[in-house]
Amino acid sequence: MDGAKYLYSLCAKTADHYFTGQVSSAQAKEISVALTLCPDHPKRAELEASAAAGVALESDRANGKLVYSGKYLVGKSVQPGTWQSQGEKVEDCYWEISDAQGNILENNFINIAPQFTIYIPATASGFTVQGCGFRWISG
Repeated sequence: MDGAKYLYSLCAKTADHYFTGQVSSAQAKEISVALTLCPDHPKRAELEASAAAGVALESDRANGKLVYSGKYLVGKSVQPGTWQSQGEKVEDCYWEISDAQGNILENNFINIAPQFTIYIPATASGFTVQGCGFRWISG
């Protein structure tokens, strides 16, 4: 019952909606169900765009094309290629690309910078990210 009340409350909310930009897959499902309950919502297009972005994020995570803090194996949990940092600006971000012996091929600590790209070669074995996220943009 509380779940239904919550979903109907989403239908009633038309100003300052908290679903903006990229959302999680759980939020994307909530948006989809809420729009089923209130198909004439005045912000339907905006909400559908947010839901689509959430679905795309989950797909990219599952396919090794979106990462946040963690350690990843190249070719298994992340794809080689060109990656773009997430967000308009990056703060307190460390990234590292390593070979099969754990030797650092390339790395950097970013105090603050605008969005940037890095390249992970297919010959790399590891990719470490701390404090930021990257999305794969091309092979």
